[in-house]
Amino acid sequence: MEPPIKTVIKTLVKAPSLTTLHDYKSMIKYYTFNSLFINSLHCFLQMKQNGIYPDHNVYPSVIKCCTSLMWAKFGASLHGCVIRAGLEMDLFTGNALLSMYAHHVFDEKTCVMDGMRNVKRVFERMVERDVVSYNTVVLGYVKSGMFNEAVRVIREMGSAGIKADAFTLSNVLGVVKERMDVLKGKEIHGYGIRHGFDGNEFVVSGLSDLYTSCNMVEDSYRLFCLLPRKDCVSWCSMIAACVQNGLFDEGLRLFRQMLSAGIKPVPVSCSSIIPACAHLTTLPLGQQLHGYIIRSHFDDNIFIASSLVNMYAKCGNIKLAKYIFDSMKQHDLVLWTAMIMGCASHGHAYEAISLFKQMEVEGFTPNSVTFVAVLTACSHAGMVNEGLTFFNKMVQHYNISPEFEHYACMADLLGRAGKLEEAFRFLRKMPENKTASVWLPLLAACRVHKNVKLAEKIVTCINEFDIDNMGAYVLLSNTYSSSGRNKDAANLRSMLSKKADTKKPACSWISVEKKVHAFIAGDESHSCNDDIINALGILLGHMENDGHVADYTTPVVRICREKTTSNVYAMKKLKKSEMLRRGQYLPGGDMMTLLMRKDTLTEDEARFYVGETVLAIKDIKPDNLLLDKFGHMKLSDFGLCKPLDCSNLQEKDFSGANNLSGALQSDGRPAVPKRTQQEQLQHWQRNRRMLAYSTVGTPDYIAPEVLLKKGYGMECDWWSLGAIMYEMLVGYPPFYSDEPMSTCRKIVNWRTHLKFPEEAKLSPEAKDLICKLLCNVEKRLGTKGAYEIKAHPWFKGTEWDKLYQIKAAFIPEVNDELDTQNFEKFEEGDNQIPSSTKAGPWRKVSKNLGIAIAISTLLYLVNCTTWKLFKPCIMAIGFLYMAVPQIRKYKHFTFLKLAFGNFKVNTLCIAFRGLQ
Repeated sequence: MEPPIKTVIKTLVKAPSLTTLHDYKSMIKYYTFNSLFINSLHCFLQMKQNGIYPDHNVYPSVIKCCTSLMWAKFGASLHGCVIRAGLEMDLFTGNALLSMYAHHVFDEKTCVMDGMRNVKRVFERMVERDVVSYNTVVLGYVKSGMFNEAVRVIREMGSAGIKADAFTLSNVLGVVKERMDVLKGKEIHGYGIRHGFDGNEFVVSGLSDLYTSCNMVEDSYRLFCLLPRKDCVSWCSMIAACVQNGLFDEGLRLFRQMLSAGIKPVPVSCSSIIPACAHLTTLPLGQQLHGYIIRSHFDDNIFIASSLVNMYAKCGNIKLAKYIFDSMKQHDLVLWTAMIMGCASHGHAYEAISLFKQMEVEGFTPNSVTFVAVLTACSHAGMVNEGLTFFNKMVQHYNISPEFEHYACMADLLGRAGKLEEAFRFLRKMPENKTASVWLPLLAACRVHKNVKLAEKIVTCINEFDIDNMGAYVLLSNTYSSSGRNKDAANLRSMLSKKADTKKPACSWISVEKKVHAFIAGDESHSCNDDIINALGILLGHMENDGHVADYTTPVVRICREKTTSNVYAMKKLKKSEMLRRGQYLPGGDMMTLLMRKDTLTEDEARFYVGETVLAIKDIKPDNLLLDKFGHMKLSDFGLCKPLDCSNLQEKDFSGANNLSGALQSDGRPAVPKRTQQEQLQHWQRNRRMLAYSTVGTPDYIAPEVLLKKGYGMECDWWSLGAIMYEMLVGYPPFYSDEPMSTCRKIVNWRTHLKFPEEAKLSPEAKDLICKLLCNVEKRLGTKGAYEIKAHPWFKGTEWDKLYQIKAAFIPEVNDELDTQNFEKFEEGDNQIPSSTKAGPWRKVSKNLGIAIAISTLLYLVNCTTWKLFKPCIMAIGFLYMAVPQIRKYKHFTFLKLAFGNFKVNTLCIAFRGLQ
């Protein structure tokens, strides 16, 4: 029985000295056999110092130590010793040198610039060669990517009469795999069966890798099943093959079978199966696997940590992904990239960019995938300048050639920002643009921005290399529909229906009671299909009642002409039932009506509604803040907008004209006398509906950066929230004016016009929150996230998690889902604009008195012959013309047409009516 290594070393160390070649050979062999490579080399040097010359039995062991330690310089020195000793032609010494140089071909630590040149030199000088010699040379050529040379050596091996072994076949399979030559692989498979190598784990592993890379997983699985003994390596290879080819369920099933067979997983097997949980988004299963990893003490493995971060991010739990990332003592580039991509996919753009910069500070050089992650973050957040900066940095600073993923991110980024032509020019610069996935994000942006001409160009570009791409045609059809070209859309849809057999059906899945159920579009084969359809109908009914249904249809805006008057209007076609489905109608009314009825809200009431608005921000203005039948807030967006001339929004500086400062406004018009809070409230109530309908898109709540066209993000919604909060507590918006342009001018110059009336008696916390919302975008509260607003002292005591469960501040009276009593009533007569609120003195004026006032005003305006007042006269006439139908029969209206011209009066009236 061979004594333990410690006993042997102890005996030799206690010996007086190692004096003979036999002593040193024994010690070196023991050290090498037990992987004590440094000790072996130390013993070798000691032997040479003592004047004892190594023989052909010593050098193979010492060279093996250099190979294992990857000490290329020391190995080169040993090669020199071998040459001087005349042992280079020795078979075992030569094989050891071949192995050392072949293993150092791609090693970063080696100083050998051309390892295969040394392999070739040693191989040619060998007089005697065996199968190990040829296998080593073939392995070196395969590792260096020189597959033609590898094939040449294999043929030379056959000519020399040396019979291939299992290791030879595994090397040849490596060459075949790189060439994706399945026929050659099957020939080798047949050769292996004939010569009894079909049960060898190296041959089976090589064949499995070949079939997997060629998407022949079934053949790979048959090989796996024929293995007489399945070890951990074979299980891991089969699991990885399934996961890499998208067979995630099969991969998980094999992993369970491996555990049942008593095979203990290694870190590689765990890192192979985690992506299956990520792609299936099965968080419970991923958490179970994570628990097993912790129990197996694999949680400190950096490869497993990277897979876990990716899995948790894809399954929607970014907090756990961040926890795993922070808990790792060391980080590599893959882990950094996984965390950056996780933040990007969850919309945490600022955190993703911060991680990228921190990674650079710690000395990591980002690769192509890392830049895909950070560009994705910029794209999702609309950060155009930052995205361009990172793209240029990737090319100029890190010398990374952009791939189609980077171009796709940039196309999506520029497309979301509306820079369609710039994105198109950007993609045309691609050196190789034969990938439809690069163009599709820009094509989708064309649909959003209704740019049909550019969409047609993009489809033409895609057709140059992928004429059957269904996604491109679908997006083009949607672009036609959104732009009003319904005939073109119908023709394209008809063409698509003929190609429907080429489109892959959509698929979704869900895990119920530890079983995954898959559903394919149009498939009714599920055993519970009838029950599923019934449950879906019930669910849709509840969703319709609560207004939580997705946007299934795009509202069509049509140009319509009234038959009686031939006037032209823009009409948005949307059924009331569709408004319910889209959440654009709720029976509780809207915030505008509530404010008109209650004038102002208490701070507690305002805190409730502002809090619910913080939880779901979209397009903020009172008539988009709807109330359900329980009084809780829902946000709606009616999808209308109107261009605004922003060229004259900055106020002129009249500081030098003291004599005019009190009499004129900044644009030269007569100054409006200051009003008390109550007077301003009544004035706002009289005009709010008219002003809301005078432009589509209420200017009182628009942020200054939007008006100045400086680019904007979610921060503009926090400005709108501040304006809403001000109106709730004061009774009117902070920058209210009679004319929209004047309101916009006040918003841009908010520092001058943001004031709190003393009568309102706002708390210091309320004023502070409003001021921090109505300020520069750089300092605006909420810029880093809604948590900043939630943490403000004004919300002290607010239970955010229970906000939708508590009793609402105002509970509307609702009889049924189509009850409209909580909305302001409008007159149904022809040519009337929405009336103002019923509260206040304005609505108490009788109808006859209103007509009398209107006629008197017309008489006054007719007698005005000063052409400086032409514009205000015309505006007043247009308003009265619409508001009071009786005045159109008044005889002086004919005189107005003669005085000012039929064209101007009719144009003004039509314009006012078109803006209703």
